Amino acid sequence: MIFNDRVDAVLCLGFIVVVLVVIAASARECWMVAAKRKTPVVNESPYVETQLDTVTA
Repeated sequence: MIFNDRVDAVLCLGFIVVVLVVIAASARECWMVAAKRKTPVVNESPYVETQLDTVTA
């Protein structure tokens, strides 16, 4: 029982660290763009119309 609780605690701590790293990286990027130290980069693909048949009712 105790071992299982410790494994759960370690996994939870690991996930919390991952979430905090993602939040910190996002906050840093937002701060850099807001302070005009970095230009925002958008990586969107161009719009492509679907080739699937549309169903008419």
